[in-house]
Amino acid sequence: MVTSTENEQVEQKIINQVEYYFGNFNLKRDKFMQNEVKENDGWFPIEKLLTFNRLKTLTGDKDEVIKCIKKSTSGLLELNENETKLRRITPMPEESEEYIKELNLRTLHLKGFPTDSVLDDIMQFCSKFGKVESIEMRRDRRKEHAFKGCIMVTFDSKDDAQKILDSEEELKYNENVLMKENKETYFQRKKAFYESKANKAKESKEVDVIKTKGAILNVNGFNKDMRFMDVKNELSKISKVAFVSSVNEQSECKIRFYEEDGAKLVFKTLKEKVENLEDECEKFSVEICGQKVEVSLPSEAQEKEFWTEYQNNSNTNRKGQKGKKRSHGGYNGKNKRFRN
Repeated sequence: MVTSTENEQVEQKIINQVEYYFGNFNLKRDKFMQNEVKENDGWFPIEKLLTFNRLKTLTGDKDEVIKCIKKSTSGLLELNENETKLRRITPMPEESEEYIKELNLRTLHLKGFPTDSVLDDIMQFCSKFGKVESIEMRRDRRKEHAFKGCIMVTFDSKDDAQKILDSEEELKYNENVLMKENKETYFQRKKAFYESKANKAKESKEVDVIKTKGAILNVNGFNKDMRFMDVKNELSKISKVAFVSSVNEQSECKIRFYEEDGAKLVFKTLKEKVENLEDECEKFSVEICGQKVEVSLPSEAQEKEFWTEYQNNSNTNRKGQKGKKRSHGGYNGKNKRFRN
């Protein structure tokens, strides 16, 4: 037997659900309802409301919806003369900067709910603290929209939201202690988090720009007859050479080695071949492949500059490749299909 108290609870749920559909939070997001009310001077058929999933779980009876709306004390909705349609009485608020700030102060971010929580139970919990305008259960799109255990709950009154924040008692849902903050604080915290993350990534990028430390050797004095392969083979006897750049107008070139400190090893080995050199000597002349050249190691700043340019060139080349069509083999680069 259904008691009068249970009936009242169901009626209140119907009122809450219908008013949620016409509320500030839902109506500005629901394109279907927006189009309908726009075409019909703000009116929306009750029959169509009854097709909405959450209302369907409460009732399928149009007369019951009408009865409940007549009992509502919010003053949000009105019925047409035939009692077949509903219309919002109060206009939608203009989303000014002041309104957004006020909305964020009466919207709380609560975190720590069990991930198997359901909306009705959360609504019942939040309603103990004041009239609730809307609840958004935050979901993880990467995990089939699973509930993440946190919500955004908007109260009708900023004072009701502030009382929760001001309370020195732990906010508990069953045995779960909830983290609490208003939406404005939430945005500030997230902004600081992402800025910190971006700064760390930037710092990491600056540190990691040198792909292989101590792998660059500066050589000055090669003439245009220099053969890259000869130089590569000669110096690879000491440390394997990855790349020899072309000689610029100042007769300079750079040699890159595969191994970390490969250039330092080559520099040290060549230095040992030259007599009467000071240990702290930063550059010296030596013969490589029959040519007298000057060798030196780049400074840390020059090394970073080299690898930054190297990375930029690599990115440019990759972007260039994206625009090129790949051959698919077969006759004229195409795989032709034949029917038997």
